Amino acid sequence: MQPSDAEPHAYLRSSLWAGRVAFGPIVLTLSVKRGAGREQPSYLLANRVATLRREHHLSRLQLARRLSIHPATLVALEEGQYQPSLNLAMRIGELFNLSVEAIFFFPGVNCYAEIPMSAEE
Repeated sequence: MQPSDAEPHAYLRSSLWAGRVAFGPIVLTLSVKRGAGREQPSYLLANRVATLRREHHLSRLQLARRLSIHPATLVALEEGQYQPSLNLAMRIGELFNLSVEAIFFFPGVNCYAEIPMSAEE
């Protein structure tokens, strides 16, 4: 689809174009923090990564390097803002010598009470 003079950006999908304003050759992008004020969905996993990292006397940078991830990803993971891939979750479990279920869990659910929570137990 060729753009016309009246609508130079008409070829863009509306979802892509939402939040942008064109003034001739200049395009302003408006951003809105999506999800601000919303509750976290109940299906998000909580984790014990920060606790395990401290128990093993590792800095965030050291752990991030051992897992081959960016330190900012580790911060987001520890704060519950990032849900790891299965691959990353298994690498974390292998590093701490624990099952994935012993590290990642649904908040408020106590269905893994019999799983040892550290390698020493």
